[in-house]
Amino acid sequence: MRAVGAVSSRPEYGGLEARAVADVDGAAVEALVAAHSLSRLQREPPFVGEPRHAHLWADVRQTMTSSDAESAAFVGPDNAESRHGGVRGLCIVRTPDWDREHFGFVLGRIEYLIAADGIAATAALEWALERLSAAGASVVSARVPAEDLAVIGALEAAGFGFMEHLLTPWRAWKAWEPKHADATRFTEPEDLPILYNIARATFRTDHFHLDPRFDPAAADGVYARWIESWHADPPPGARSRVIVVDGRVSGFFMYRFTEPAGLAGHAGGESKTRRVTDLVLGGMAPDMAGRGQGYRMYCDVMDDAAANTEYGRVTIVTANVAVLNLYMKLGFRFSTGGEVTFHKWLA
Repeated sequence: MRAVGAVSSRPEYGGLEARAVADVDGAAVEALVAAHSLSRLQREPPFVGEPRHAHLWADVRQTMTSSDAESAAFVGPDNAESRHGGVRGLCIVRTPDWDREHFGFVLGRIEYLIAADGIAATAALEWALERLSAAGASVVSARVPAEDLAVIGALEAAGFGFMEHLLTPWRAWKAWEPKHADATRFTEPEDLPILYNIARATFRTDHFHLDPRFDPAAADGVYARWIESWHADPPPGARSRVIVVDGRVSGFFMYRFTEPAGLAGHAGGESKTRRVTDLVLGGMAPDMAGRGQGYRMYCDVMDDAAANTEYGRVTIVTANVAVLNLYMKLGFRFSTGGEVTFHKWLA
């Protein structure tokens, strides 16, 4: 984690001081996260811990330790009414090498922006833009909870434009009845070029495609490269399946079994842990849409997930109505307003 440099208290920070998180009481920062984050990670059952924000706080700490991350806490005068020792904001930014290599320019990401009020949100955003501009970012992307009106207001005031709305449906597997479709097999190396083509032809509703300043060919290639890197170096618990229809690979699904940090122990008895199936990416060839094959493929994945984990979760762009309806058919539910993505171009 990079330091933020000297303490700064300036008019554009609303009188708040930007401090390196390492120089601020950790308990106070955690209290801010617990009290003011509207993240789904402390609001949806797959991730609710004891205390409620345990997984969210673990994810915040892990993000801050990324080699390309910078973070700052925003501190004002402490007083008896403060629940978090004068800490009123937290911001974490990154400039991933993956994005730079793929798009050919620096893409800055605001990974977390948690604020007690609009003043703190504006201060954190001002700092984030300074740091990412100094890092050479051409565009800054921020994804925040849809209910966080203070942060959204600060983004809009700073010239960010709305790009997409995502929902994160989830379900418990306890009541899942196995479908036994037996429609899929595990992905083989020779399948990958077909998966790349399906991805390029299928995924067009994400924020890279919706922002006209991104090259369409590069946007098309995001998911193909994601598939390639996933299979070249699978994350822990990774699985990948394909469905073969009329003798050809016609769809795929990537997913993984995870043990969310902060949720240790057995919630479902001795035989099943609190692990979650993270439904990462699935798609069907466009000419196979509407034939029911996608549903069979999804049922195979759900059967595998239900046999190994307690919950399933997925992230879907709301523009993809067909997939939202499919997950509703599969018994998934929505317990938050999801997240919204904003972009601001700096160059």
